[in-house]
Amino acid sequence: MLSDAELTGAPRVVRDWSYTTNRMVGDGWILLGDAACFVDPLFSSGVHLALMSAVMAAAYVHGAKTDPTLRVPAGQVYEQLYRKEYAHFRELASLFYASNRTEESYYWQARRLLGDTNVGARESFIRAVAGQPPRGYERSALSHGELPSEISEMFASVASDKRLRDATVAMGLSLNLVPRLAGEAKLERRPIFAEGEFQWSAVLSSATRPEGTPLSNFVAALVNLVDGKRNIGQILDRFTQGVEDSEQIEQAHESMINAISILYVDGAIDSLMG
Repeated sequence: MLSDAELTGAPRVVRDWSYTTNRMVGDGWILLGDAACFVDPLFSSGVHLALMSAVMAAAYVHGAKTDPTLRVPAGQVYEQLYRKEYAHFRELASLFYASNRTEESYYWQARRLLGDTNVGARESFIRAVAGQPPRGYERSALSHGELPSEISEMFASVASDKRLRDATVAMGLSLNLVPRLAGEAKLERRPIFAEGEFQWSAVLSSATRPEGTPLSNFVAALVNLVDGKRNIGQILDRFTQGVEDSEQIEQAHESMINAISILYVDGAIDSLMG
């Protein structure tokens, strides 16, 4: 494959503890594993990222050959998903280092429990984190650490907002409430990675989920009717226009209330004005 390749620059050494490329997909090529990005191996994330990217890359190549219209947009989705996963582990490693500076933090407590007081810091550190799964471990590590104040405040704000939204939904949604989508929320048709392949789907993207959330045809049609002016009752009337079966109307009403509740708790619907 490289018989006609030409070296365009001298080899370079990257010394940083993490890196990522400017582009991961191009015309006739795709990067995966450490070729696309590398994260501090604190949580043994390299194997996870390599296997995840391999599965998605294989699906991308298959999809691009099967449906040429997928080639460019699916490549963009591949890169978004991979960068999101990379960012998860990078931020997790950053938080671990930032939150384990005091004697009460996870690392120092683990060192005492393991009897590592006479062992060097490097070996003690390896013993404390070796073999831990990449997901779920952060709850233990970060719960014993001293998080930066801005991170703690952000977590508290998000948790408080979710409690308020949950409480609103628990009280029941009135038909007079007017749902309004978040300002950055956008409904579009784009590829998603689902069931081991890239496929076209209706997707609701937002600032917090730029890769988008796949929607069923029912929910996509519902979101299309949310314009910040119609209340839930009016949306239901538009949605069931021409339907005479009362049982079908009742089922549509129940499904619509459930969908609006989920979108509201998730933040895709920014507010419910009464």
